Amino acid sequence: MTEEFPPEVRERFDRFDAHLPAIDDPILVVLKGHLLAEEILENLIKAKCRKPETLDNVEIGFFLKAKLARALVGDTHSNGLIFPTSVWDMLEALNSLRNELAHALEPKKLDAKIQRFLAHSPPSTKKLTDKKKINEALYFAVVGTLSYLACFETIALTGKIPPRIP
Repeated sequence: MTEEFPPEVRERFDRFDAHLPAIDDPILVVLKGHLLAEEILENLIKAKCRKPETLDNVEIGFFLKAKLARALVGDTHSNGLIFPTSVWDMLEALNSLRNELAHALEPKKLDAKIQRFLAHSPPSTKKLTDKKKINEALYFAVVGTLSYLACFETIALTGKIPPRIP
């Protein structure tokens, strides 16, 4: 018997499907992945607030959102589910990578920042040189990061652990 996904889980993964581009466009993967991560961080923060509407129209940068979400969510749930600290490291590295892309027409540190991001992904990848393999690893690392965030978002919104995705 397959466990049914709560609507929040299905909606989140539908958004991933709608907005994450193909593997072979690493710049779009990073930019869209960053936006999706930011959306989840905002939901995590608001889910832990007594009066979340107070934060409407308040501009908070990604770095602070990630720190605030971690402070509010922590690294474990009361049910014992562990939120790997590597996810927070990956969010920091994703933000650094996104900033490199967003603030330079011809980013000089792009390869190093991609490698830094990939180094935090489980399993940690060694220095890849093949562009196709790098793009693939980047895509799956972004998807993995978003999946962990989506799991904790679901817990924050519903109080339930989402079922495993087949």
